Amino acid sequence: MKYAVKLSVNGTADIIAVPDQRDWRWYPGQIGCEYFENVYPHGLEDPYMMIVDEEGLLKEKPVVNFFASWLYETHRHGHPIVGDALIMKQIETDDGPEIGGMEKAEAEAIQLTAHSRFPEASAAVEKALAGKLVRS
Repeated sequence: MKYAVKLSVNGTADIIAVPDQRDWRWYPGQIGCEYFENVYPHGLEDPYMMIVDEEGLLKEKPVVNFFASWLYETHRHGHPIVGDALIMKQIETDDGPEIGGMEKAEAEAIQLTAHSRFPEASAAVEKALAGKLVRS
């Protein structure tokens, strides 16, 4: 079994099982969107990456995901991640790079970091955005 870390807009980081790494329909369902995008934030080391809502800022009331935005370095450039996000792992296959899950120990380490650094991340992103978007 492989895992992902779901970063919710409410500040939680939950470990979830990844049922089929090659089923693209699973990803948007986990973060509540129709179209998703892969981002490779500076706050995550290779081979980790995030799955985010590609159209999140177009929603009626976009809600900032403070920890995902911090990983994305919103506090430096001002462009936030909104909605829930998944931290996944890029894996190499015979067909090229794919989105994949991670081992449970990897997910637990990311979850621990998210929970311990959330206050710092939230403050930095909130200051950078100066109340421009809705906070959950």
